[in-house]
Order: sequence, then C-alpha cells, then structure tokens
Amino acid sequence: MHSQKSDLQELLHATLGALHNLCFYQEQNSTPAQVLAAKGSLQCVLGDLATALYYALKTCRDDASQVETARVLGNLTRNDKARRYFCRNGGLTLVVKQLSAGDASQAYDFKACAIGVLVNLLGDAENRAPFMQHKGAELLYTLLGAALQEEDWFLATIICQALWNLLIEANNVADVCQEQVLDDVCDLLVDYLDEERLFVHSTRPDVIWEGFALVATDLLERIQASYDKQEQEEAEAEAEKQKQQKKSNVSSDKNNDGAEDDINEDEDDDVYIEEM
Repeated sequence: MHSQKSDLQELLHATLGALHNLCFYQEQNSTPAQVLAAKGSLQCVLGDLATALYYALKTCRDDASQVETARVLGNLTRNDKARRYFCRNGGLTLVVKQLSAGDASQAYDFKACAIGVLVNLLGDAENRAPFMQHKGAELLYTLLGAALQEEDWFLATIICQALWNLLIEANNVADVCQEQVLDDVCDLLVDYLDEERLFVHSTRPDVIWEGFALVATDLLERIQASYDKQEQEEAEAEAEKQKQQKKSNVSSDKNNDGAEDDINEDEDDDVYIEEM
C-alpha cells in the first residue's frame, strides 16, 4: 500500500513538472493562433486545468505536492483566462488563507510560489477589493516584515511586487489600503533601503539586495507621490473653499449696504404735513 501511494505521488510530481514547463514556455502573444485554438492545446484546457489545480492545492496534504502545485499556478496564472477560472473557484481566497495560516513549518518554496500567484492575481482590478476584504494588505505587510527581518531580499522583492499591483491603478492609495498599513510599509522600506545601516561592514551592497532596492524604491515613491498629490488636492480644495467663502462674505456685505441705502432713501421720501 505504501509503495502504491509513493508511486502515485511520484506520478503526480512528474505530471506537475511537465505542466510547469508547458505553462512556462507557452506564451499567448508569441504562439500562432492556429496552435492556440488546436484541440487539446494548453489554451483549450486552461479553464479545466486552473479548476483542477485549485482543488489540488486545496486538498494537498504533503509539502512537496503543495509546492509543485503552487509552482505550476505561478506560471499558469500569468494567463488571464486561467486567473479568471482559478479565482471563480475561490483561488484567491484559498491562497490568502494558506499564507495567513503559514507558520515556521510552512515550506519556504510554497510561500514564495504562493506570493508569486498573488502578484499575478492582483494584476486584475476585480481581484483587489476581495483581496482587501480578506485583510490582504495586512498579510503582505506581515510577510514583508518577516522577510526583511531575515534579510530575505528575494522574498521581499516579490512581496513588494504584489503590493505594487495592489496599488498600481489607485488615484489615492489610501482609498485602497488603510493609511496605517501604508505608513508601516513605508517605514519598513525606508529602514531596509538604508545602505549605510545594512552594509556597515561590507564594501558594497548585496547583488540580490540591489534588485530588491529597485522594486522597493518604486513602491515607496508610488505611495509617497500619492500622499503628496492627496495633500495638494486637499490644500487646493481648502483654498477654493476659503475663496468661495470670501466671495460670499463680500456679496453679503454688498447686500447689506444696499439695504441701508434703501432705508435712507425711504427716509428722504417721507411726507410731512405742515401745521396750518
């Protein structure tokens, strides 16, 4: 019985490995249309495949199978159709739940692949609100803090990419995410972008850190630019409000002056009866 289970698991991993390669190399934009539309092609079975992988991820009991499933999904969800089917079945909720329940025993590779899936899913505007409803921003902040504390620049980079996709189309980032979370993220980024503090005993920054720094700097500037724009708009709105109030006061004063003139004119027009 144990041998049979081992054989089935080996077959599963081999199948997932093959799917991983297929999803990685087949690009929708560079593949001829007739190949995409061919019966049995990857594009034709994307919906079913995304659904099957959702249930596989949901029911996986061993770390290795969970990692391999998440790895395939990391490539598969680069396709918009696959993302739609995966999320339609509850994939976004599942990934958030599994990452939220993660502990020290959770496989590192699974965490990295699952966050990669989030990067892809958050590229679609319709997934951002549900993600926030599941406290997704708080989750990303927690994951980012843990990764930076370990100076895991690779994991921190993909978490920053997920945050970037979450905020990318927001006119005001505070409309998408709580300001306290954004402030905490900014504090983390500022702290871990400080080369002098991090590399005090090194002659130069770590190469992987430099990659993190590029993404983190873009994210930090995106948040700060949104804050600056919001402050400017609020200042302009307040200035306009004061301008309108001033106009209203001037108009009121003119009306009062006109009323007094009318009273004076009425007094001048009064008729008196002279005594006989």
